[in-house]
Formats: sequence, C-alpha cells, structure tokens
Amino acid sequence: MKQTVFIIIIMCLGFTSCQKSIAIKNESYSALIEQAMQLSKDEDALKLNKALVTYQNAFNIFPDSIDDYSKYNVSVIASRLKLNDVAFKYLQPLAALIEDDEGYPGWDYILGDYATEDYSNLFQDKRWEQLKQEALINQAQFFDNLALDEVEFFSTKTGALIDTLKAEQLYNYIKNQNNFLSKKKQDYSITFKINDTSSTSYFVHLPKAYNPENQYPMLVYLHGAIRYTTLSDYETKSNLKYANTKYTKRADADDVVLVFPKADKNFNWMIGDEGFFMVPEIIKQIKSAINIDDDKVFVTGHSNGATGSFSCLMKQPTQFAGFYGFNTHPKVYTGGTFIENVKARSFINFSTDQDYYFPPNANDTLNKLMDSIKADYKDYRYNGFPH
Repeated sequence: MKQTVFIIIIMCLGFTSCQKSIAIKNESYSALIEQAMQLSKDEDALKLNKALVTYQNAFNIFPDSIDDYSKYNVSVIASRLKLNDVAFKYLQPLAALIEDDEGYPGWDYILGDYATEDYSNLFQDKRWEQLKQEALINQAQFFDNLALDEVEFFSTKTGALIDTLKAEQLYNYIKNQNNFLSKKKQDYSITFKINDTSSTSYFVHLPKAYNPENQYPMLVYLHGAIRYTTLSDYETKSNLKYANTKYTKRADADDVVLVFPKADKNFNWMIGDEGFFMVPEIIKQIKSAINIDDDKVFVTGHSNGATGSFSCLMKQPTQFAGFYGFNTHPKVYTGGTFIENVKARSFINFSTDQDYYFPPNANDTLNKLMDSIKADYKDYRYNGFPH
C-alpha cells in the first residue's frame, strides 16, 4: 500500500515517537479511523468488511474531517474485497487530484509503484483503463509543470557584459552584484542529476515573504534510513510535516530557507563517497538562484542524517557555519577525514540513553576525544527516550 509504506519511511526519517495519525480535527473521527486501519491489516474478509463499514461510518458522521489517506485506504480495501463500485467511488476523485493531502499528484494512485499491489482486482474493469489513460496525460503535464518550475526557480537577472568594464567598474560590479529574482512559489521540487544513469530530487521551502534583495540563512536537513529509501523523481510538501513540523515552524518564523535532499543506499551522505558530493552541489545550485547568506548555512539530520551531518563536519566543513544532529552515530564510513576539522566549526549532538541503534557509549568515547582537543563539540543527553 503506497501511503502505508510512505508513513513507515517517514517514521524512519524523523524522530521516533512521532505520531503518524492523519491531521484531523475530531478525536472521535480519529478513533474510528484508527480502528478501521487496524482491522484492514488483516486478510480475513470479515475483518476487511468490518474495516470498510467502520471507515464509511466515520465518513458519514464526520464528513468535514474526511482525509485523502482514509479515502485511499477504503479504495484499497474495496478492491481487495472485489467491490469495484465502492473502490472506484473513492479512487476516481483521488486520481483527479492535482495533489493530495501529502502533496502527491492524483495520477500516482494509478501509476505509482504500489498500484499493482493495491488495485490488481480492478485491472479488468473498463473504468481502470480509463483512469490509466487520464493518469498518463496528467503525469506528462505534471512533469512538464515541474520542468517549468525549475526554470523559473533558477532564473536570474541578466548580468552586465563584464568584458566591457574597466577595472574599477568591474570591482564595483562584483562587489554589489545581485542578479537574484523574486520567486513565484514558496515550495519547489528540484531535479538533481547524480550521474549519466541516476538522478534524484530535493525539496526547497522558501520564506513566505522571500525578497531577493535580502540574504537568508539556510538549513539542509538530511533524512535517515538511507539503506531503505529510494531516489525520487520529485519531492512533496510532506517534507514539511510530521517529525519536521517544528523545523518548518521555526524556519517560517525566522525566515530560513529549508532544503531536503533525497538519497538511497548507493548515493548518500554517509556510506561511501559516490554520493557525498550531493549536498555540496545542491547548496551550490541553490546559491545560484536564491540569495543565501554564506555565513549562515547549516546542516542537520536524524539518525543516518545526523551521521551525514557529522561526516560533512569531518570531510568537507567549508560550506557550513555549523552542524548538529539527533541520535548521531559519530562515525565516518570512508577515508579522507581529519578530526582536527572540528576545531574550525561546531557540532551539537542530541543523544538519548535508550538509543537502540546508536548506544550512548559511542558518544561518550567521542566526547572525551573532543574534550582532549578542545573542540567546540557538545553532546546533550536526554534520558528516557529511544532512537
């Protein structure tokens, strides 16, 4: 199930203990939906029928609280029960969405990786073929729009013909140069080429009142679970939700540019060097389009993302003003590192005494080493919390 897997990955990418229930206003609706979700995990037809009835009861009682994820679940349950009319009742409006509650386009329900698993029982229904043809058209339009958005994002003012400038004029031009333009949107999904055969994307969230005349701090957030995530053709506003909600709130309040790259087990910021160039190159790209304060670029993350932040400190700290991470595994997986690099910057780690992935003794050992070289390295230990 597409959204189920998505939510599991979100749990890996952010802080654990984060509640992944749908953002709904009424607790009674929430209780019914949770009950239905639990029932739907069973293959037993009686329980699936009960789940379907529970969902529909919630929809009838609380029509203003209905969310896309629950409609999706109902369509999948109905498909599994071969109740085609019910399945299409909920699937057709989902497929027609420009974007759902998570920012995913409606065509992804029909053409996405989980469609075969979710809707195989509908494939012989003529309504499925109609949805598929419409989805292909919408998919093409989606990527056309994405390409146009990227062109707009990277557009800048035309610079001066510097070959015609005398020395003093050239100096003043470079000193006062600002070719940045205002942006039409606050959120952008940007395609990132890794090599001739692989690409991914990253998500950029701008301050609401972005002004190209002003310089802005930037925070790059590195996700965790890199061994289980995949490269993506596009990213959505789901990056701003769940465990990242507090980042989004603070960034919006303080006019910070947020950046969310997407990695996998082959190309990432932690294991191997094949993908280590990604974060520095993404920063370079964004600086070509957005007026970023060079002295206020920071990197953070959780779990594997925090380890990536630590790796940036050890291997390539120049672009960053500071580093921090949550539940960091303070280990660099490849060579080319130099512990003294930390003395030119600062790192703050937030560790927990019940971390089942990265036990605190690893941080204790590093803390002693950092103290011995008088590095600006702090580890804040919180008791009673897991990974």
